[in-house]
Amino acid sequence: MKGKKVSVIHPAFGRGGTEAVCAWTLMGLSEDYDVELLTFDDLITLKALDDFYGTTLNSRKIKIRVLDAPRKLRRMDSGYHLLRQHLMMREVKKIKDDYDILFSTYNEMDFGKKGIQYIHFPFLVDFEYAKHKEADFGKIWYHRPSPIRWAYKKIGYILSQFNYERMKTNLTIVNSAWTGKIIREAYGIESIILYPPVRVDSPSVTSPEEFLSRELGFIAIGRIEPTKRFIEIVRIIQNVRTRGFDVHLHIIGTPGDANYVSRLKKLAKENSKWLFIEEGLSRSELIRLISRHRYGIHGKINEHFGIAVAEMVKLGLIVFVHNSGGQVEIVQDPALIYNAEEDAVIKIERILRDESLQISLHQTLLKRGLIFSVEAFTEKIRQLTEEL
Repeated sequence: MKGKKVSVIHPAFGRGGTEAVCAWTLMGLSEDYDVELLTFDDLITLKALDDFYGTTLNSRKIKIRVLDAPRKLRRMDSGYHLLRQHLMMREVKKIKDDYDILFSTYNEMDFGKKGIQYIHFPFLVDFEYAKHKEADFGKIWYHRPSPIRWAYKKIGYILSQFNYERMKTNLTIVNSAWTGKIIREAYGIESIILYPPVRVDSPSVTSPEEFLSRELGFIAIGRIEPTKRFIEIVRIIQNVRTRGFDVHLHIIGTPGDANYVSRLKKLAKENSKWLFIEEGLSRSELIRLISRHRYGIHGKINEHFGIAVAEMVKLGLIVFVHNSGGQVEIVQDPALIYNAEEDAVIKIERILRDESLQISLHQTLLKRGLIFSVEAFTEKIRQLTEEL
């Protein structure tokens, strides 16, 4: 349907599941439509997305339209996420008639007319639902209900002229059944579950011998900040070691909270034989390091989906996750889902002692990983857009 114009809206860019959704939505829709990316981020390039997410956007006729915004709101790491979202809604409403279809890959959006919204976690819900965003959300003073928070939200609503009923007419896609449940309870609308795309090549050899030849170590991936619970993960692996298993741990991520990074590096120095902090890895280096190991672990509470978990699963790792959020939908097996540190240690020990169980889990998870393919994602994106 070349000639039909579609805007894909993503206010600012980091490196995570939200950006993967944006990149592969652009890929899927550019086959059938004239596509423009609407953003505030004046540094993002198609090549940068290609390099990190494995897309080929730079070879396609996709335009980037950078909209007006104060310098402070152009970067994802500058904060002010809610205000940025409202400003994007205001700017999109000005140009909504330039496009046949409006598609937000970053949460709720009142476009001024019906569109498509992919929600990773709802932005505009009341605190009762917002507190499920992550374990520490409600502990941060500026998230809790207060006159300051009320005024901040009010400024946003005035800025965008946001209308809940209009937003609810959108076709709503969510990244997990867990997110869909929150959307249903908060807004009273149904949604379509479409897991984020994961672009990694699964191991070409999946024999038991190949798996058992991998390093007896764990991988943990994520931005290095407290909600990822890396220090808790270190304690879990340390306790596993005290039970006689010579396992090690690689923590892979970009620095977030400076104090937290410092604490982790201090732990790594004290436990240099088995604890390693990996920063600045290229995509290919990251994949190679993951693929050499047997196990993964993810400690975040209420992870909305967990693209790092899905990547490790697709690369053949046995991945342990906290019993919360959408991440449990990736691994599914109760043997890999823990409630607390002691529970994690017990479940890890059981699996480490049983190589036949390890091989079974490895093969089951590889099959499970096929669900998160970029092909399945882009095909569904095209189908839903065509239907709208």
